[in-house]
Amino acid sequence: MNICLIPARYGSKRLKRKNIKLFYGKPLIEYAIRNAKKSKLFDKIIVSTDSKIIAKISKKYGADIPFMRPKKISDDKSTDEDVRNHFYKYCKKNNIFPQYICYLYATTPLLKPITLIKSFNFFKRKKKFRELTTITKRESYNSSFFIRNRNGEIKKIKNYKAYDSQIFFDAGQFYWINFKSKNNKILGYELNINECIDINDLKDFHKAKKMYISGLKKKI
Repeated sequence: MNICLIPARYGSKRLKRKNIKLFYGKPLIEYAIRNAKKSKLFDKIIVSTDSKIIAKISKKYGADIPFMRPKKISDDKSTDEDVRNHFYKYCKKNNIFPQYICYLYATTPLLKPITLIKSFNFFKRKKKFRELTTITKRESYNSSFFIRNRNGEIKKIKNYKAYDSQIFFDAGQFYWINFKSKNNKILGYELNINECIDINDLKDFHKAKKMYISGLKKKI
């Protein structure tokens, strides 16, 4: 079983209600749900949210809301690990045993379904890895920096300036987890810089809109 888990809390300080902010007439989270559906990779698409408004919107576009996320893990201090652990407890309680989970961020309008498909196929072939993380050469606000070896394994580093051109940044788009893998190795999957942007504030939001339109024009 493959499950797509989309985290989407209501609060956001720098860009209010960013997960459902209208992006060319549609809430941002709709793009994530649509891409997950178009990929045809998932048995379930689940949105983890603390908001009834987000839950209603997510259901409208085809996602499942089997639970509401507790407020205590829905503030600015909450981590992806908190959200995942809450989801894992839900799975265990309800006898749900996924092999692969795609943790897909709600603010990913530039992402393409084919990227989800290619990354999954790539990940399946690399059986020695527990996790696949999306990386990019585009510098982001994310505090995670990586170097990648010949086998594709990535490792976090602190002083990225010491590595010059070898450095990768966390793309902040999605990652895969293989629950049947027994090791902790992380596989890096590089995304095209035109397919990802870390939306944190209004400036990022407007930049994403320009990149989105630019991408549509290239298809014509």
